[in-house]
Amino acid sequence: MRVLLYVTELVQAVSNGDFGRIEDILPDLACMFQGGGSNNYSSEILHFLFNLKEVWTPEFANIIRDNMLVNVSGLPGRWMGIDLNIEHLIRYLKSLFAAKGIYANWDQLGNLSASIAQLQKIKSQVTRSMQTTYQGSTHEECDASVLVWRMADKVEELQLQDLVTNLRTKLVPDLRASGHNKFELSSLATFNKKLMEMIKGKAISGGEDDTILLLPTGFGNTVLENF
Repeated sequence: MRVLLYVTELVQAVSNGDFGRIEDILPDLACMFQGGGSNNYSSEILHFLFNLKEVWTPEFANIIRDNMLVNVSGLPGRWMGIDLNIEHLIRYLKSLFAAKGIYANWDQLGNLSASIAQLQKIKSQVTRSMQTTYQGSTHEECDASVLVWRMADKVEELQLQDLVTNLRTKLVPDLRASGHNKFELSSLATFNKKLMEMIKGKAISGGEDDTILLLPTGFGNTVLENF
């Protein structure tokens, strides 16, 4: 339940465009990813925190913070991550590119990319003029009774409303505590060796999930202590 509450807080903070709330829980999210074996996600968060706190100047760090979330529509509660926004644009470009068939080329994709904002405005104008705007579940005339009955039938099928006795349960690990423990036990020697090899021009391999990812020297004495 606590993990789900962190997820809910993250989703709401993103929707509200409040990056400060997101930054406050990034260390806990890193611990939970590490505890669950998603070490690459955890490593990305830790390196991001390390850059914010130790590498970037305060002015540049604020620029990064200000550009992490974007609100294209300008409506309250419609903020999203900058990466998700570009994914929407990529999907839109792909649909336009595919509409040209197999004879489309890179020049065509470049032209579409340069005019994507204008094409979206034209699409919105045509939608309004033809009165074919999207009607979501909050519309007055929307009838969601079919979905409600479908959920009710599924609840009855799975007997979710019945009291189950003698249920066998499995202990769920504390992801945050487990991840924090992994951080404390991780060694820096291997990372420092790879770092020196990288300075000498030798290639180094990246980390994998379900292993402990090591951090730069001095990192454990800065950000990790604030966990």
